[in-house]
Order: sequence, then C-alpha cells, then structure tokens
Amino acid sequence: MPYLNLSTRLIAKATLATSIFALSVGAASAQQQAVPTATMAYAANPYQPTAVPRGRSQTAGQAPTQRAPTYAGARPQTSYAPQNAKAAYRSQAYGSAAQAPKAFVGGRVELRTGWDHVRADSDTAENQADGALYGLGFGYDKMFGKFFVGGFAGIDWSTAVAENATSSTTTGTLTIVTIDSVVEQSPMRDMEVGLRAGYRVNKYISAYGLAALTNAKSEVVTETTTTTDLDPSDPGVTIEKEESTSSFEQYQDGWRIGAGSEFEIIQGVFGKAEYRYSNYGTDELGDDVTRHQVMTGIGMRF
Repeated sequence: MPYLNLSTRLIAKATLATSIFALSVGAASAQQQAVPTATMAYAANPYQPTAVPRGRSQTAGQAPTQRAPTYAGARPQTSYAPQNAKAAYRSQAYGSAAQAPKAFVGGRVELRTGWDHVRADSDTAENQADGALYGLGFGYDKMFGKFFVGGFAGIDWSTAVAENATSSTTTGTLTIVTIDSVVEQSPMRDMEVGLRAGYRVNKYISAYGLAALTNAKSEVVTETTTTTDLDPSDPGVTIEKEESTSSFEQYQDGWRIGAGSEFEIIQGVFGKAEYRYSNYGTDELGDDVTRHQVMTGIGMRF
C-alpha cells in the first residue's frame, strides 16, 4: 500500500506539469497572433527591423510605447548611385561630377615659345622672314557645363627680321650715280588682349578658339650706299662712295584669330599648343604686314 500511494502522487504531479506547459504554449501563440501583419513582414527580411510586441504594462488611454528597431543581421552598405543619366555621364567623363568644373577654371599664367613667320608685302616686293617666338601670358577661365569662356593678355618677342633690298642707277652726262638701299624691319614686341571660348573634350583635354586685338612695335633700319662715278668714259676708276644709316620705330594696331588645345600634365599644371594669324594693315613704308605663328607652352593654374 505505501507503494500505491507513492505512484498516485507521481501521476498527479506529472498531470499538473503537463497542464502548466500546455497553458504556456497557448499564451505564447496568442501573443504572436496579436502582432500586426505589416510588422511580421519586416521580420521576413533579416536586414529589416524585427517585430517588437507592445508591452503588457501599457495602461488604458496611454499611447503605445515606441521602441528603436533592432536588426537581425548586419546593416547593408548604402550605395549612392548617380541620380540621372547626365550625372552618370559626367561621372564617367570626369571621374566625379564635382571635379569637372574645377579642372580648367580660374586664373592661369604661362610661358610659351614657337615659330614666327613675318610677311611685309608691297606693290613691288614680297618680303618674309622666319624666327623664334617667345613670351608669357595670363588669363582667367570660367566653366559653363562642359564649355568655358575666358579672357587673356600676353606679350611676345621675336627674332624674325624682314629685309627689302633695292638698287637704282642714274646715268648723267658727267656722272653715274648708283643708290643701294637695304630696309630691315625687326619686330621688337607684340602685346595682345582678347577672349577665348572652348569645349572640354574629356577630363584632361580642352579645345578652344580665340580672338584678340594686338599692338606690335618694330624697328625699321635703312642702310643706303650712294656710289658716284665721276668719269663715265672709264667706269669704276674714279668713284666716290657715301654710306648712311637711318632708323625709326613704328607701332601698328591689328587683329588676331587662332585656335588651340590645352592638356593637363599634373594637377594644376597644363601644356598647350596654339596657332595664331595676325593682320596689322599697312605700315609706314607702305607694306602690308601679316604674321603666322605656331607655339607651344606650359603653365600653372591658381
């Protein structure tokens, strides 16, 4: 009989434990069913906030307690893609859209050198000369999208010298007079002030056209040799020779057009190649003066 009483007590305790477990499972299931469907949808994604049930301690008339969302997994990395096709194109062309307007804008200073071809044509002669060109320039550019406009000024010197040689002979009754003249026209300096406009081809290269007003200073030297033969019957025996030199400086206003390209060497340093045509009209000697120039240069942005 003692064994029967012990068995009866064990069966009663097991029945009580089973009942308590069943009640706990039922309460948990009821709480899960009370979670809104929209909240359960977030839990389906491991990167979205999991459901946080409202606490039972809430009293009537109080607003639901807001809790910060928790994440079941690691927060994904945010990717900032270009907002539209234009931004995507600029990003590919320049490396970043923010860098594009800054690469070829602002002030600049440059050193340049090249080839200078001077023509001084008159009704009786065509005089031309070639020489070296060297100088410096300053400018400022501003970007408008992929286009830019700017102003510039510069000064150049040249080694080209144009010469015009003439000779005339006058035969008289008692004398023969021969006059030989050599006129040398040497450019001394050339100043320019102008505008340019261009297009940004890619991240490193731009192309442009230019127009400017120019003022050239040149020196004209005339060397004259007068030979007088005092005995025409015996030429070259009794002669007199006289040499003279005269010079003056002239200033000519003109206009200039050209085109060129700039390319970035390193950050803030650029190289350039440029062609220019200049027309100065008619000078004091009656010559029509023009120039063709091809030059290269290197400069800095600031």
